[in-house]
Amino acid sequence: MMNNDKHWKLDRRIPVAVVIALFMQMMGAIVWATSIDARVNQIEQNTMGGAFASEKFARIEERLEHLKEDIVIIRRQLENLSNVFSN
Repeated sequence: MMNNDKHWKLDRRIPVAVVIALFMQMMGAIVWATSIDARVNQIEQNTMGGAFASEKFARIEERLEHLKEDIVIIRRQLENLSNVFSN
């Protein structure tokens, strides 16, 4: 029978401290990745909210322009009425 030392073997010679350290690093990486994901989601929500706010602002500006036009029309009609009643 040939002794085949070319393959990897896992036996009980790995210290418990190394296993615990690797486990703690893995848990730290998971916590870090979760916090990064939460931060990215928050940034995405903030930028989407800004886009909606700019759309609302544009709509409000458009409505304001229409209101200005309506006010001009109302003033003209009032001037016409005041001219009719003053004569």
